[in-house]
Amino acid sequence: MNSSTEPPVPTDISFANHQHSSQIEMPEEFAALIRALLQHTGRSVIANCLTHSEVSRVARAKRAMSITGDKRSHFYDRQNPKHPSHDATFPRSFKLGDSPRSPTVWWEHELHAWLEQRAELSRKPFLGAS
Repeated sequence: MNSSTEPPVPTDISFANHQHSSQIEMPEEFAALIRALLQHTGRSVIANCLTHSEVSRVARAKRAMSITGDKRSHFYDRQNPKHPSHDATFPRSFKLGDSPRSPTVWWEHELHAWLEQRAELSRKPFLGAS
């Protein structure tokens, strides 16, 4: 293979988000696998795989509302089983601690998955539509 056509593959990978960054050393076998994946899938797929640290973050209410695009009242109405706007598929929140004053958070990856599911449903043609 001509090395000028291969994308450069570093021997370390940086994980970065708004709060911290770190590097890990990568064995040559892994670098070869990354090189093969880059050739067949493109950089964006690899970049998404390598930013797993972004996926496992939690969001407090303000951030969760920002992700969903909801205003405060509608955001909480979605989660209230007694409200007409209730959405049983909406991700469940959880407390970070045992205290009633502990912050309530949502997994960001669950919020994004819920949005993707909603987008997919809205793009499907309606049954019976001509």
